[in-house]
Amino acid sequence: MYRDILPGRFSCHLEYGNALAAFLSKYSLLFDFDARSASPVDQKPVHILIDNGWEARVPKEWRSFFEGLRSATPTHNDFTLGLLALQRGDVDSLNKVHPVPESLVQYMNEAKSLLPAEIACDNVEVHALNVQQSSATATTTSTSTTEPTVSTSSSVDQPPQPASGTRKGKGRGSALPIKEGQNSPAFGSLGLMSFKKRHEVERLGGLIVSVIKQTNANVVIDFGAGKGYLTGYITLNCPDVIAVGVEAGDAQTEGFRTRATKMESKLRNHDPHNAFSSSRLIIIQDYLPLTIEPNQFTEIVKRHLPHITEVRSILVGLHSCGDLSPTILKLFLNTNAVATVSVGCCYHLLSEGRGTPLSKFFTLGPTKLDFHLCTGRHIAANPVPQHQTASELQQMVRSQSFRAGLESFLYMLIGGHPETHRPMVHFLGKTPEKLLYNFDLYAEHSLKRLLRPATKNESWPEAYRVQLTTKVTGLLSTPRPELLAQLRDFYQTLSPTTSQTLFHVECFAALRHLIGPLLEALILVDRALYLNENCSTGPTPLTQPAQLLQLFSPSVSPRRIALVATKQPPPSSPEEEQPDEHHS
Repeated sequence: MYRDILPGRFSCHLEYGNALAAFLSKYSLLFDFDARSASPVDQKPVHILIDNGWEARVPKEWRSFFEGLRSATPTHNDFTLGLLALQRGDVDSLNKVHPVPESLVQYMNEAKSLLPAEIACDNVEVHALNVQQSSATATTTSTSTTEPTVSTSSSVDQPPQPASGTRKGKGRGSALPIKEGQNSPAFGSLGLMSFKKRHEVERLGGLIVSVIKQTNANVVIDFGAGKGYLTGYITLNCPDVIAVGVEAGDAQTEGFRTRATKMESKLRNHDPHNAFSSSRLIIIQDYLPLTIEPNQFTEIVKRHLPHITEVRSILVGLHSCGDLSPTILKLFLNTNAVATVSVGCCYHLLSEGRGTPLSKFFTLGPTKLDFHLCTGRHIAANPVPQHQTASELQQMVRSQSFRAGLESFLYMLIGGHPETHRPMVHFLGKTPEKLLYNFDLYAEHSLKRLLRPATKNESWPEAYRVQLTTKVTGLLSTPRPELLAQLRDFYQTLSPTTSQTLFHVECFAALRHLIGPLLEALILVDRALYLNENCSTGPTPLTQPAQLLQLFSPSVSPRRIALVATKQPPPSSPEEEQPDEHHS
């Protein structure tokens, strides 16, 4: 049912990881700005504008190719379709428009050969994505090339809104077909989650249920449990197992309890004899530091499960953010947990060393990485380019172009880091799609967000924080028409021509997006090797090498790969080996 991400020509993760590292080292200038230096520095789109990154990082014949492609495409939409072909490694389509230099062909073909093996999107998923569309339009979501055009001003035409039922929609689970034997019909009838969430919960939950049976686990601990979707699935399908959710947020834990109660009520209405009980869903509302010691974690679990004499736990996570995934792996290695099943996410929040790389293979000796893996984490967190539509690519490229323009504006307004003088990185959160058609409105919205007290920009030097607050506050006090005009004029000065938006940023982003899945694969292979290395000589080795399984449909959930590892049972004590008659 599940398959590993290994491309067909590789026999093990070690071999695959070695090939990934060699390729990424060869092209590290595309993502590691200070490659082979002592300190990691991210290469952001803004650096293309400020640090002359276009000339310094992109080979001359590649730059000439992009110029030729721009000249050969009559509209910016056609040019974007060319970038989409590049991201997919489609050399033939590009050659029909403009000859591709051999070195770029080699880059594209090598990258394609290293892509993780994909899973086939089964009929349930295809139909579910289009469940509210007519049969005449159900197959158009990934092939449409009717795109918005880019005007000569800083605004662009807005495209049609996505049809309800597509992956942008919020279709409820109760409207979706259920695959025979895949999950409990009662769970599908609850209608308490979006299609994407249900797809993830049912596939990951089904895998966890199979691991429970394999390991005879009696507790599942879900890190970052949120509102308890996954724990609810586990409890429903394994009534004898205690599902524990670990969540620090007040709103999420309250949602966890509320949803558990609703779930119990709905199941009782569906089947009065249903054995599901919300009392078997336990929430640990506590902030667990990423550096938590294994013995501390063990004590916390015992405190919440005093009635269980022997805890045989599976540590799980559905889209565990940043360094939380490595933390789960370290707890698995150093506690009595019998298995771990997790899907990582938010690679852009990984830290160097503590979060990645982890394995000795990539940190020591001749196979040590000669580039900073964490500098590619932002690219690894992008959607899978092979499953992007042209409109989605346009939106992502436009977002990066606008972001680069805003960062350049802030750099001009305030300057960079007080010590390094490099452009600062500003965390702005997710931008509403409606603002991605006009730079003026995008920049105004983003500047306001920078002044919010709840922000992830706590790493800023205090002097920079004060200067930023003063400058941005003064700027936002300008009459709105004047502010928008100022932002619009600045953005126009960045564009090489008024017919397209930040040409260099778009091309550079397309080159990087092709290797995004490879960076993600290397991060995950590193985690699998880390588990294999540390369990090979320990008292409880793995039952088999850690697996990296294609779990979710990539068109539904881009972060789709699950890391699975199970330990062998510990050796029996002498007392346990005594024959039964000895005790009779």
